[in-house]
Amino acid sequence: MRRRDFLAFAAALPIAAPAAVFAQPAPKFPRIALFWQPSILPEWVQAYRDTLADYGYVDGKTISTETFAAQTIEDYPMLAAKVVASKPDVVMNHQGSGALAVTRIAPTLPIVVVAVDPVAQGLANSLVHPGRNVTGIDLYSGDLVGKQLTILRDILPALKRLAALNEPANSLNPPAIERLRAAAEAFEIEVRVVDFVAGRDFIAQFDQVVASQSEAIYVPASTYFPANRDLLADLQIKHRLPLIWPSSATAPRSLIGYGVSTVSEIRKAGAYVDAILKGRSPADLPIQQPTYFELAINLTTARALGITIPPTILAQATIVYE
Repeated sequence: MRRRDFLAFAAALPIAAPAAVFAQPAPKFPRIALFWQPSILPEWVQAYRDTLADYGYVDGKTISTETFAAQTIEDYPMLAAKVVASKPDVVMNHQGSGALAVTRIAPTLPIVVVAVDPVAQGLANSLVHPGRNVTGIDLYSGDLVGKQLTILRDILPALKRLAALNEPANSLNPPAIERLRAAAEAFEIEVRVVDFVAGRDFIAQFDQVVASQSEAIYVPASTYFPANRDLLADLQIKHRLPLIWPSSATAPRSLIGYGVSTVSEIRKAGAYVDAILKGRSPADLPIQQPTYFELAINLTTARALGITIPPTILAQATIVYE
């Protein structure tokens, strides 16, 4: 090829610029750390993602999320350090224990919790004026235990002895047991506390419940017992000991579940994340109290236990498992 022809050919070729000239910087999304308690229910995890999506926050598109899931209560300090090291803009935590662990390391890191009594847990100064780095949703209602016992007594009018399952390592359980004791006095019901330790044989520990000669079982809010809800449901039938849970979500096979609709309350949490990412301080965002409660009754379980649910109670049920 003649030099003149070659130059004309070369000039016609497209010129490839270095890739770096056209490279676009990766978009910087707000970072949200999702810090879960042991045995968090899948439907609760989905509710957290749904509430973020309600405000336009979708992982990989408008936010970046990273999940930190505790397997035991002892995991909290180690995982809290990892949460802080990930440098999130906001932490979302279920039930508060993780929030306490994070706050000890990073007292100004914004946290949104959905938890039982965050003020009593030491996460906020008050519901109206949290005053610190934590805000969110309170899952506690002052008259909840009394309502639970009213329902239980209406179904079991002769009830005199109630076993209360307790996880001493969980900071939420001791105050819950004390509230139960106080409320039970008005019904002349004796509360017999049975301690459970995570990691030990569950059935062997349940033998203490049987030995207590109780007539029903109360399960408080916990990070441990929901993981064993199916086993508890089986033991309830085997030993004819009706179960009452503080949430309909944890009680599909138990006799009764009455309490705050956890999914409905979680769906409110996205508003807090949105406000914080737009510059608001958690200290100035009032903590909301629960507004929606559910009563779940399992009629199949009732029949297996030989229990007739009064029509007045059945009429109040929001969920009935046939």
